[in-house]
Amino acid sequence: MDYQSTQYTVDLLIQRIRTGRLALPDFQREFVWNPSKVVDLLDSVARRWPIGSLLLLSGPQPFAIRAIDHAPQISSNNLELYILDGQQRITSLFHAVNDVSDYCYYIDFNLLQLGDDEFIRWQRREQFEKSYPTVKSRATARIATVKEVWELELFFAWLEQLPPGEIGSNFVSLREHRLGGLQAKVYKVMAVELDQEIELEALARIFETLNRTGVRLSAFDLMVAALYPSGFRLRDAWEEALQKYEILRESNVDSNEVLKLISLLIRKFEGKPYSKGVRQGDLLAIEKSLIRRYWVDALELYVSALEYCKKHFGVICEDVMPTPSMALGIAIFLSKDSTFAHQDIATWWVDRLATQNYSQAANTRIISDTDNINSGKFELIGNASTLIAELLDQPARRNGLLLRGLSGMLISKGARDLLSGNLLKEEKKVCYCAIDENGALRKLSASDPLRRLVLTTQATENQIGKGKSLGSLPSASIQHLLTQGFDSNLHRSNEFINALIQA
Repeated sequence: MDYQSTQYTVDLLIQRIRTGRLALPDFQREFVWNPSKVVDLLDSVARRWPIGSLLLLSGPQPFAIRAIDHAPQISSNNLELYILDGQQRITSLFHAVNDVSDYCYYIDFNLLQLGDDEFIRWQRREQFEKSYPTVKSRATARIATVKEVWELELFFAWLEQLPPGEIGSNFVSLREHRLGGLQAKVYKVMAVELDQEIELEALARIFETLNRTGVRLSAFDLMVAALYPSGFRLRDAWEEALQKYEILRESNVDSNEVLKLISLLIRKFEGKPYSKGVRQGDLLAIEKSLIRRYWVDALELYVSALEYCKKHFGVICEDVMPTPSMALGIAIFLSKDSTFAHQDIATWWVDRLATQNYSQAANTRIISDTDNINSGKFELIGNASTLIAELLDQPARRNGLLLRGLSGMLISKGARDLLSGNLLKEEKKVCYCAIDENGALRKLSASDPLRRLVLTTQATENQIGKGKSLGSLPSASIQHLLTQGFDSNLHRSNEFINALIQA
């Protein structure tokens, strides 16, 4: 089998997408990355870190084809290469560099100058364009879209709009030294191109292997090695914890979360100089003796936080955990010397759900919240019921934090599977489905709004393909679509939401 390795600049890949020479075989799944994953990718590109190689296939091939998400329509006449592996990465870069998706990705130069690592941000397009409709408004706020940073001509046009007194050379320096990869014709991606004549059997085997392999090296793995000389077998301790606490297994907890909690506890009880944060580099910098000293307390506290989330917020499995960082917040609320009541904790939880505060820059958010909680106070960001009502018509999967959080609240209120009548809180797993205009259940698609959400058991999801229907259920009525039987007397969406988010 013939293949060749090559390098492409991001600009060349984007040009090929624009001209219809690079596209997807139709058997590829949809673009599914949420904005936070796109930001992580952009961060790696900015630092000129590798983002993995692409797997491309020379054409033509006997496949149906489709364009990259938000790219121009394509014709098989121009197509040169199919993307077999790397769709999510290429699409993410295409969206950000061209500024064409439902989200705007931008650089916050205020944070960049302060040395904050989470300076790449995102916002829904309609909200961003309302807040920053012009180049001047963005320059005044000292933010620039990725596209404006990427293209030198646009970047200098942005510099010209800076307020009087701003030194443009400072921003040029930041672009060169901190955003080096986010510039045209700089960043290159490795690619393997398979020959056009490859046998379909070989192609199928390669594709299958790509989709079931991949090992990630984490801070926990590195900490295991660092602690080995001290005699503390961190991996053994984690395996023992998994055997002892069923909820760790049910929640499929990442071992790094316990290390993060250790860092937060050290910050609370030993002082900020001993714990800078919860990023991987921060964790690896913690004094190793403190990891050993706090391991048991952090583990037990994290288990208590998971049990609290399960009891009060319906987090019965990882599928309805809004984000692991919010579980860390609950742990800090429950930690020694904390004086908060359940009403306070529930208010914080709902506020962070409604504002989706942890959907980006989560490492920064949890440090800020931890410090505030430790001081005996926390800030509310928005009106929860109003914000949730405004988002009900937004795509559910693109608002994953709110999707999972609302689902948990439904479960905690006694939501039932609409076909079997089983209480969802008694299940080990729930599935996300939607209901169409005729009352038929189907799997939740990327475009389905939160308003059409229906939670089901695994057994019900397995029956969906058989065309199961909810009969005469009026699908336009939010109380039926969302309350799932726990209170059928609610008739207005705001009334429902207010009832749902009560502690």
